Amino acid sequence: MPDAEDEPLVDRQLQPSIRNLTGLFALPHVAPFYAGRTLAAIGIWMEQLATGWLVWELTQSGTWLGVIAFLRLAPSLVLGPVGGALADRMWPLDLMRLCKVGVVTGYILLAAFLAANLLSIGVLCFLVFAIGSLQSVANPANKAFVWHLVPKAWLPVAIPVGSITFNLAAFVGPAAAGALIAWQGVLAAYVVTALLQSIFLAVLFSISLKRPQAGELRVKESQRESLGRSLAAGARYVMRDESVRTVLILHLLFAVCARPIIPLMPAVAVLLFAGNAQTVGLLTACIGAGAIVGGLWLASRSRVEGLARLLLAFMLLLMALIAALAMVREPVIAFAILFVVGGCMIVRAAGTQTLLQFAVDDAMRGRVMGYYNLFLKAGSAFGALAVGALSDVFSLSIALIAAAALGAVGLIAMGRPFLAAGHKVEKSAFI
Repeated sequence: MPDAEDEPLVDRQLQPSIRNLTGLFALPHVAPFYAGRTLAAIGIWMEQLATGWLVWELTQSGTWLGVIAFLRLAPSLVLGPVGGALADRMWPLDLMRLCKVGVVTGYILLAAFLAANLLSIGVLCFLVFAIGSLQSVANPANKAFVWHLVPKAWLPVAIPVGSITFNLAAFVGPAAAGALIAWQGVLAAYVVTALLQSIFLAVLFSISLKRPQAGELRVKESQRESLGRSLAAGARYVMRDESVRTVLILHLLFAVCARPIIPLMPAVAVLLFAGNAQTVGLLTACIGAGAIVGGLWLASRSRVEGLARLLLAFMLLLMALIAALAMVREPVIAFAILFVVGGCMIVRAAGTQTLLQFAVDDAMRGRVMGYYNLFLKAGSAFGALAVGALSDVFSLSIALIAAAALGAVGLIAMGRPFLAAGHKVEKSAFI
């Protein structure tokens, strides 16, 4: 952990500064952890594009593409909370290592079966589902581990940086996969994916953090419960803790009303701007670019104080921007809107995780982050389904405006209790 001269920063907030980014990476284990996680995320994006291309080559079927997408998503709806409970019952780093061993094995099998001409669509579905299941179990531990990786004063920096690396991977991964597939084929993309995942696995085993003594006692106590009781305890905790419950409700509201804009981007490009696949890429890239800028700004802010008010303002702005996007017909204006949308989204995501990290009891950290993942995945899926269905009945513009209006009404209705809960977390964060 930090040197003795830095120890007081554990109990007080950092001063806003862009230099905090370099300070974060100077902490033990942080630079290799984030570098390894970025490489692993690039590999995931590469594999997704490669698998989609391979499925199309094998089947020429949009239905099979949908099946593969479902098999990636479905495990998180069930296994996300289970992964959270496991993260509370064992050291999160151990759970991450265990799951990553399985993920690396899965990617190696993908490459091996394809090299041997044995990768049928059935085998591919099984491996995609297995890898998705392991990643769903590991995700809550990945988020919970940040609390142990850095002193809590650095969390307002570390969490946005984690979001930035994800968006960087979303840029690099598909582009690298496309070039590699065109040059050497799908097998090369699978081999590189397995290599990148293996690097992160090696990083995880290189981290030598010790379990906090108090945390060890809590783990021992939680291990006396069955997994089912542990899950039930997590659900009761979320329902009873006002601060955690309120933050998660607004998280779910975002997932239902705003997050569907991303999977519906092809429809936005075609129906609103008469575009094509290139238009989809440009619109999506604008969101990613805005996300990187927003993440850098939030990381340099480096504070918990005032975060709840900031989140509420950015979420209201996000709803207004989605409604505006539905009404414009000039792509250049849409690019600008989506750039700001990306910034709002990453501030909301990283800010929400930061509030939750400070609000939750350590014994419940993994389970709460499991529900965070569950609400995001399930809310996005059902929100996209509702907005898509509404667009078929009326129009995409009306559907987006309706979703944004519903989100704004929900934010206004929940604004006062959210600010009260957020201020409570902010005041107690460094006591």
